[in-house]
Amino acid sequence: MAGRAGIKRVFSMMSEEEVLFCPSCQTVTMLKCGSADADAIIDRCAECFGLWFDGGEIRQFLKSDNFKERFLADPKPSVETDLSGDGAAGDVKRECPRCQRALEQLCIADVTVDVCIDCLGVWLDAGELAQLVRAGSNSQLEGDDSLLAHEIREGLSNGSLSPSLLAQLVDALK
Repeated sequence: MAGRAGIKRVFSMMSEEEVLFCPSCQTVTMLKCGSADADAIIDRCAECFGLWFDGGEIRQFLKSDNFKERFLADPKPSVETDLSGDGAAGDVKRECPRCQRALEQLCIADVTVDVCIDCLGVWLDAGELAQLVRAGSNSQLEGDDSLLAHEIREGLSNGSLSPSLLAQLVDALK
């Protein structure tokens, strides 16, 4: 197997920013998924069905009827099933596909997600997005003061988007 370095050479005509590798599979290039009703591009692994959200994209995703229809209404393993075998975090150290920093784990409503504290990206394994949306819809996130829980609550609300609290916190820490 050529590995990650060999795969990057194949995409040498693309910028580094355009080629993102799955934090879970590590050598699989993620597919870009856009929507006409959202100003976001979601990255999805075709192998483990995980999703990468850049900072603030979870709110945009949840405001998009098109995204929700494609990723939440479809009974594919990527939405309904937690692939606790091959796609699970296990002992694999995950790194941010944008800045290659080690991802930190955060538990929200009994779901462990991976976040990058540098670029504010969020990695969700297969099934985790649906679990978080169900938790947000059932008000299970109301007592959670984490910034990611706020992003999900705000994305599920009918109001307009305000500046990302996650981005505000990181700016305050700089």
